[in-house]
Amino acid sequence: MKTHTNIVPRPSRRGGVVTEFINDRGTWNADIVLGKSIRIYGTLKTYVKNVWTRRGRENVYEDVPFDRTFVISEFAEYDSWNLSYYGPITKISANSVTIADKNFSSDRKKRLDLYTFISRNVNFNHIRANEKNAEEMMYL
Repeated sequence: MKTHTNIVPRPSRRGGVVTEFINDRGTWNADIVLGKSIRIYGTLKTYVKNVWTRRGRENVYEDVPFDRTFVISEFAEYDSWNLSYYGPITKISANSVTIADKNFSSDRKKRLDLYTFISRNVNFNHIRANEKNAEEMMYL
């Protein structure tokens, strides 16, 4: 089993300058059993309310714990815009998760790094996503 702690976004390189990012959305961790499962856990920073202070309005956040386990062939989200695009997990490697594109009959696959996978799937429910997609399709 491989454990990743304090998962952050990949650094960005633009014009020869490398920018390191921090994860300001909580503390995210992952336990990976290669080729079998991935357990994501940690805390997710969630908006609670907006308060007035001497400096003006400030948002109040609360750290909400989460713990989810995904196995091969379980559905996970890989992209979204108006609709939620999801498919079965086909491969779990040490640093990424590969998801098959169920919306096309071809062999398209999407490979997500751990940060992207966790940010998209921390609260993912494919039944609710399917209902939301059906409702959204009525307005497109």
